[in-house]
Amino acid sequence: MDNVTLNIYDLMPETRSQQQSSQSSSSSSSQQQRSSLSGFFSGLLSPLGFGAYHTSIDVRGFRYQFGANVGITRTSATL
Repeated sequence: MDNVTLNIYDLMPETRSQQQSSQSSSSSSSQQQRSSLSGFFSGLLSPLGFGAYHTSIDVRGFRYQFGANVGITRTSATL
């Protein structure tokens, strides 16, 4: 039998202490953009009891995920 792994990533913004520690290390503008985007959505979704998540599934060494502009993609799964 094959192992199947479901990955669920919470896209909620980091706490203030996590943001300060990540600023002391190297951070890219794309990471900051993702953080501000997830912060925007969490501000809308949290009061309603919802969250912002990304999911993927690992099957036979490949990771399958869905992207709004690209559809389902397959990449090599990393452990």
